[in-house]
Amino acid sequence: MEGNGPYTAIEEKSVFFFVPDISGFTNFINRVNLKSGAAFMHDLLEAIIDSNIYNLKILEIQGDAILFYRFDSPLTIDELVNQTIKTFTDFQEVLAGLAKNYNFPLKIFKNLSLKFIVHYGRVGTAVVKDMLKLVGPDMIIVNKILKNNISGNEYLLMTDGYLATQNIDQLCLKNSFSCQEIRIGSCIYEGLGQINYNFVDLSELHQPLRK
Repeated sequence: MEGNGPYTAIEEKSVFFFVPDISGFTNFINRVNLKSGAAFMHDLLEAIIDSNIYNLKILEIQGDAILFYRFDSPLTIDELVNQTIKTFTDFQEVLAGLAKNYNFPLKIFKNLSLKFIVHYGRVGTAVVKDMLKLVGPDMIIVNKILKNNISGNEYLLMTDGYLATQNIDQLCLKNSFSCQEIRIGSCIYEGLGQINYNFVDLSELHQPLRK
């Protein structure tokens, strides 16, 4: 979409969100110098962007999270599994290389990993100064649910909004993530109410870091 002046009429669209979020980066950045931290952020975010195999578009980069999106059709569950594994493993490979190249204690790197938020809903779209903006409750959900009550820091969270598009059940999900238990959770957010989701722990994909 391109802007045509100071105001572009708002359109309503269905949208799929895929949000990889780097876990543990705040703690990491507080323990290294800014120059090294910026270099790390660059390489890790670039690894996430380069792992995009379904040509999802980037809405924005929010600190250590990248908001990918696609209008209309969401990724299928099989495509989502492929994309999640690809992004997770590529991230881990880059992180392993950085851990070997930087002279920091190994324990500094160990809590760095990825979690993923997946949602599907409706948004209003507008172009402001040639920048696409998405607005509405489903956009708020994507941002809010990055903070949730899941205890781990390596997982794939799929909201009911996304799961409703797939016509699948728990058995189908278990077949897609054959080595993992699919769990049910929910969070209550002010102004949004209760948001339900399924999630899977990705820690079995984690590769030990070595110097």
